[in-house]
Amino acid sequence: TRRITNDQMSANSSRESRTSAASSPTAREPTPGSIVTQPEPASAMSPSRTGILLTPSTSAFFSADASLGAPGAIAVEGEAGQQARINAANGGRIMLAAPVVTNNGAIALAATGGSLSTTDGTPIVAGTGAVSLTARNDVATGPLNAGSLAIAATTGTVNINGIIDSSTGATTVTAGTDVNINQAVLNGQTGKALTVTAGRDVAVNAVIDGRGGDAGGTVGMTAGRNVNVNDYVLTNN
Repeated sequence: TRRITNDQMSANSSRESRTSAASSPTAREPTPGSIVTQPEPASAMSPSRTGILLTPSTSAFFSADASLGAPGAIAVEGEAGQQARINAANGGRIMLAAPVVTNNGAIALAATGGSLSTTDGTPIVAGTGAVSLTARNDVATGPLNAGSLAIAATTGTVNINGIIDSSTGATTVTAGTDVNINQAVLNGQTGKALTVTAGRDVAVNAVIDGRGGDAGGTVGMTAGRNVNVNDYVLTNN
């Protein structure tokens, strides 16, 4: 059984976020409902944001690209269940190179006119909270942990490039073109379903394994052209 540990990621991410925010020349002490970040340069079309600290139940909205990278992690502080939302509008992309962690709160990342990508080793950890990753174009994921998980690329391809861990619940993956499963999907161990839908092809390039946990874990795959199964697909009855 492989799990992303929420407590470990939350502690590391929160500590890194405080350090990055404190080192910024424009840093200020966060208050509930605020975002600690550098101001957007007047001439920048794709401002880089590092060390963003989302305080309880807040959102970060960007008019262009949201490039969120190391060394600044993204953490939501406060009581359990508080949420993190990051939106990039006007064709902007969301690019994550730092963890996003909540204390069992929902995480929603939306690039309504662009793409969404995370580096292979960059986890998104929500515990029992729901995670939604949505983009108009391509979506590429890192390791994922969620109470429920929805990934959608409206007109593009979804590349699952990180493990979906064994404590993740019901998972849906939808792509306008292709879905490529390149790392293990273990959500079936919670007994919850995996549903994959692609406008063109689905490629299973890594194991889908629901054994060793709760019974169930139905797997359903629908493609406009081909479903190519190149690794094991296993359920627990």
